[in-house]
Amino acid sequence: MYASDLDLQLGLSFSAILQVQRAAAGALRTLAFKNEENKNLIVECGALSTLIQMLRAEDMGIHYEAVGVIGNLVHSSLHIKRQVLEEGALQPVIGLLSSSCNESQREAALLLGQFATTEPDYKARIVQRGAVPPLITMLGAADSQLKEMAAFALGRLAQNRDNQAGIMQAGGLQPLLELLQSKQGTLQHNAAFALYGLADNEDNVAEIIRQGGVSLLQEADLIVQVNIHQQAASCLRLLCVCFCTECFCCCRPAKIVCKRQSSGWRTRSKGMS
Repeated sequence: MYASDLDLQLGLSFSAILQVQRAAAGALRTLAFKNEENKNLIVECGALSTLIQMLRAEDMGIHYEAVGVIGNLVHSSLHIKRQVLEEGALQPVIGLLSSSCNESQREAALLLGQFATTEPDYKARIVQRGAVPPLITMLGAADSQLKEMAAFALGRLAQNRDNQAGIMQAGGLQPLLELLQSKQGTLQHNAAFALYGLADNEDNVAEIIRQGGVSLLQEADLIVQVNIHQQAASCLRLLCVCFCTECFCCCRPAKIVCKRQSSGWRTRSKGMS
C-alpha cells in the first residue's frame, strides 16, 4: 500500500457522508488485516484519533467498522495496542458493549480481552470503568458468538485477584456455569477458563461449590478437546485444594483430575475421528 492511498482513505473517513465514512473504515480494516507494514503506516498517518472518534458514532455501521479496524491494528502488535490505549480508546470500546449492534458488541468484547494483556494494571482499569456488567449481560445473549467473546473477555479479566471478586459480586458465576452445558466447544473452553480464574480466589470457592460448580464441572457433556478438559480439571483441582467438603477433600485433589478419564466424564467425539 502506498502512503498516498492511505491518505485518501483517511481523508474519506472525515467525510460528512456516512456511507463514505463506513466505506473508508471498511477499507482500512481490510488493509490492516495481518499486514504489519500497513498497520504501522495507518498509525503513523494519524488514523487512531479519527478511529476512536468513530467509536462514538451513532451510526452502527461506522462504529462497527471502526472497532474492527482497531481490532486488526492491535492484533499481535503490543506497541500499537499501547498507543491505542494511550489515545483514549478504552472507554468508548467499553461503551460499545451496550450497543444495539451485536457485531460491535462482539468486536468490543474481543478487543477488551486483548487490552487486558497489555499491562498488568489494565485488567483492573477495564473493570473499574464498568466493563463487567455488560459482559455478564452478554453471557445470556441468544447469539452464541456474543456469549463466546464475553466469556473470553471475562476469562482474561479474571486473572486479576480483585477482578475475581468483582465478577462474582456482579453475578458472573451462574451464567458461566450454565455455559459449561453448551454444545459448543469454544463456549465450554472460554467458560472453563473464566471459572478457573474465579476459583483461584479462596474467597470465591465456597460460593462456587454452593452453586453446584463442582458437580457441573464433573458432569458437563464436554466435547472432546484436550484444552477444555485441562481447564475443567484445573478448576476442580483449585476448588479441592482450597476447600474441604464431605465428598471433595483437599488431601485428594488427584482423584478429581482422574475423573476425566473415567465414566464420570461424559464426552462426545463430535467432529473427531
